Amino acid sequence: MDRLSLLTSELIIEIISRTSLQTFATIRCTNKYYGNLTHNNHVLHNYNRRNNVVCGIIVQQKKTWRNIERQFVPSSANNNLDIDWLPHTCTILASSLCGLLLVESYDPNEYVSKILFVIKPTTTDFKWIPFPTSEYTVVKFALVVISSNPLHFKVIRLSYTKPSDMLKEKVDYDYYKIELFSSTTWQWREFQNIQLPSSVFPVSDEAVTSGGVVYFLLSNDTILRFDIYSEEHILIFAPSIINDFKPYASRLIKFHGKLGYFSVSGDRLWTIWVFIHNR
Repeated sequence: MDRLSLLTSELIIEIISRTSLQTFATIRCTNKYYGNLTHNNHVLHNYNRRNNVVCGIIVQQKKTWRNIERQFVPSSANNNLDIDWLPHTCTILASSLCGLLLVESYDPNEYVSKILFVIKPTTTDFKWIPFPTSEYTVVKFALVVISSNPLHFKVIRLSYTKPSDMLKEKVDYDYYKIELFSSTTWQWREFQNIQLPSSVFPVSDEAVTSGGVVYFLLSNDTILRFDIYSEEHILIFAPSIINDFKPYASRLIKFHGKLGYFSVSGDRLWTIWVFIHNR
């Protein structure tokens, strides 16, 4: 580390942008200073260009009941990605920064039944995973890659459920269930119910993952946090509640590898809050 400190920041950025994918990921996990550099726009731009990394946004829109229209929009200096080979009956439910997509489609042999796939669009490789046998109403999916070699991933499903033995004094509450699928066991597991006020529900944005933790934004600007390692969940307050300001638009984002909260307040002020050290 003493010898590395003798290098200029420009040279360090040049070295990091020429590393392999595995080294790049290791740097993010083992050193805070260099890990922050891997989120630098200049470093990411050069790294993606030199390693031919496909980076961009997939936009999809439901045209009819079973017809999805989608398009890949590449970021600057990145290659385009052909995703036209995906059937128009497929819906992308979640994505990961490792380039995997969780896709839902209708079973061609059964008109109503749905099937799940984890797909890597750059190679068209895919793995079929079973649908949970529970009959809850699905609200959200999330996909987290634990390791890439060998490939190990987990799928999180957040569903709405109404227990039959719900107490009468709790009719003002709704219940949600978290189910977790692991590629090592190839099975789903259920966790305890999450009790929320009946007026509170998960919003339509995609879940955000950071460091093995999945975050779902709720309609009252609280955040449901689920740790895939400890398999525990908690509710945390969004900045709008802590700081008592009322945004008319808000969503969770990933900012420099951390959980970010993007909001637009009544005076059209754009703000990004970053979740660091549980604050």
